[in-house]
Amino acid sequence: MAPRYAMLADDSSVEAKKREAALLFCAAEGHLSEEELGDALRSAMAALPLFREVGDTNAIHDTLRVIISAQRVEANMEFEDSPREAERLANQELASFEEAGDKRGQAAMLLSLAECLCDHRGVKRSQMDEAQGWAERALALFREVKDDKMAAITLLELAHIHAMREEADGVLEKASSARDLFRKLADKLGEARSMHGVAIASVIDRKLPEAVSRLKEALGKFRELGIKKQEAFELCVMAEVQLEDEKPMKALPAAREALSIFRDIDYGKGWEASSLYTVIRGLIGREQPDLAVKTAREGSTRLRSQTDRRQEVYGYWILSDALLADNKPSEALEVCRQALEVVKEMEDKRLEIGVLHATMWVHIYNSDWDKAMDQMDDAADIAEELEDDYNEAVAAHNMAFLHLQKGEHSEVQQKVEEARGLFAKCENRRGEAESLMLAVGSLMEADKTTAAVDRCTKAQDIFREAKDLRGEYESCCQLTDLYLQQEDVEAAMQAAERAVELMQRYANKRLEAQALRLLARVQLEGPQIETAERSALKAKEAASAAQDRAEMTQAQLQLTQVYLALSEGKEATDKGPHPLEKAMRSATEAVALSGRCNDRGLVAVARFVRAQLLHGTSRFDEAQRTAEEALRWFRKAEDSVGEARAIILQGDVALGMGQKDEARAFAEEAKNLAVSIESTRVENEANSLLERIEASLKVAAPVVVQAAIQQAPTQADAGQQQAAAPTSESVAKPEPKGLDIVMVKRKVMELTKNLMAGDDDLENDSPFMEAGMDSLSSVQLMSELGREFQMAMSPSLVFDFPTVNALSDHLVEESQTSASY
Repeated sequence: MAPRYAMLADDSSVEAKKREAALLFCAAEGHLSEEELGDALRSAMAALPLFREVGDTNAIHDTLRVIISAQRVEANMEFEDSPREAERLANQELASFEEAGDKRGQAAMLLSLAECLCDHRGVKRSQMDEAQGWAERALALFREVKDDKMAAITLLELAHIHAMREEADGVLEKASSARDLFRKLADKLGEARSMHGVAIASVIDRKLPEAVSRLKEALGKFRELGIKKQEAFELCVMAEVQLEDEKPMKALPAAREALSIFRDIDYGKGWEASSLYTVIRGLIGREQPDLAVKTAREGSTRLRSQTDRRQEVYGYWILSDALLADNKPSEALEVCRQALEVVKEMEDKRLEIGVLHATMWVHIYNSDWDKAMDQMDDAADIAEELEDDYNEAVAAHNMAFLHLQKGEHSEVQQKVEEARGLFAKCENRRGEAESLMLAVGSLMEADKTTAAVDRCTKAQDIFREAKDLRGEYESCCQLTDLYLQQEDVEAAMQAAERAVELMQRYANKRLEAQALRLLARVQLEGPQIETAERSALKAKEAASAAQDRAEMTQAQLQLTQVYLALSEGKEATDKGPHPLEKAMRSATEAVALSGRCNDRGLVAVARFVRAQLLHGTSRFDEAQRTAEEALRWFRKAEDSVGEARAIILQGDVALGMGQKDEARAFAEEAKNLAVSIESTRVENEANSLLERIEASLKVAAPVVVQAAIQQAPTQADAGQQQAAAPTSESVAKPEPKGLDIVMVKRKVMELTKNLMAGDDDLENDSPFMEAGMDSLSSVQLMSELGREFQMAMSPSLVFDFPTVNALSDHLVEESQTSASY
């Protein structure tokens, strides 16, 4: 309102007292804008009696709003539960204006009351309904007295209330109406704030690229006005939206610019920490955890130098997250300990709850469930002391999760019911549904499928009622698995199709790819194999659009399963490749993709699947090498179940090669590992392998002899025959044929390093694709090896033989075959 009062103060025809009051008003609003709340209150309190004395009722309304706003913001910055003094004054003045029949005064106080109520800590939905009612009454009164400026401001507050309830249509309608009024008034600041509201409507509606475009429009207006604080704020929000859209590369420049501006204007109040955290999340999203830690350390040091100790705690908090992303839990735990010391010195119980949650996540990272539980016990006690139902509910929910990790199912159900009751008390439907989903997980582990379906359906209904697309999607995925367990394929299909539909509306290609893979799995159960192939291909397309290599790998593995299903009982034809050949190509592509997705477990699984295919097509040497690679990666991923299964697969391959002693050794090793990790299923798989080995030993001797006569001996057989024969000087020892393996490995390594710009970390068993080889460099490598060894080389060999060892062995084998002709 300051421009209106600045004109009044400059008008020499206006009496001196009124001009003085107008100057004080301008100063008060300026101080309020800069969050200099003490100065704002002093100036406004000095202006109010002057306006009362000259009888300027509109000025009285406006000045009271400045006083109430200053009190409200002050309470917020002091982290009070509610702005009690602001509400007291607004209610008092409302009654006075109602008695006087002053409609504009009533509207001004109703608007202030709505703003105050929205600032309540843990404001409930029913309270938001009340705030909306007050704001709508205020709007009607401002329109009645034809005050467009205040009507526009009220529309912005209504947009804010709709945003708190995540009602995109309401936000868009109110913010657009406000924008039109501000344009009519030539109020550029109001127009910029309205554009921000329009952008938030797009965020809620999951139209994230549109939201970024609208935020850029608002940003341009704030830059034009030279309001640096708002410029930085808009940049920070833009970065958050791009992170939500899983585009860290785009988010990072905006977050860094926001951080730089907040530092330049020395604007703390949590925003420097907030923008720093956004930068850290961007770096982690770009898979640069080491740089995230470095940036977080520098930022945390800077925040510690400020007088506001709360900012110091935020710095520790951010650094803890970065350290966890960089796999440094012990350092993260020490940082959390330092943060806890600070909050205890501050005697800030609410902030202490936040630090306890941060510490819990570090213990969860270490799978230290008991210590994580201790943090939540403390958090629950503090929340109960503060009568904070929401934080008490969150602590109970987290305890249910921790009991689930420990397999304590009765405790899970108890804590779920406690959390649900508390969430219901604070009218948080989403929290209720999320707690129900924990109960579903527990019931599934306890093989209580019917009860799990009931709870999951209830959660789905609540998520749908709350318009929580992501939550409903999670419940649909869980229901799909439950229905498959009940062998209800039709119900599973409906749940999976709903999951796909939800993620298409949610506009998240990565999650859409996951839903499509789930649908393909159900369709395979159908069996609707051709339809499953289409779904798997769509999943691959969605993952590619999301530029998510891990999800692309998963889609490729799903496609491999589809081709395997298509290959069953299908004869080879002249028309196109056989599905089994497609399955092999798909598995090979999955191996290549997995090498560049920074997920050791997925790298292991891709190699395991390919090894299974190689074993199934009797390519035993290659299968053994690939199974060994899978085993190494399962160990790196610390996946004991995968490790045991890879060992069993090695045993199966050894059995296929007739190496029964080796096969038995693999089976016994896998069985011992299965027993140690208490996996009955894997132990049964190891016992099954042992039974197959025993069965193979019982095959009648004459059959073995017949087979030996009909088949040409392998190199191993020839060596055994030679060792068994009588020694004779007249028998000449054959000269080795083909390329020398040592020379070949050296040359392959040399050429590969040249192509990879001298990668000193490359080892003989390092996958080419993980070292950074792409399709272009793979073609070049094959071309140079072909020239070097005078052999025909296919570019696909880097996928079939993805390490220096594997490729060298293959080249030597090929050279020996050529030399024998």
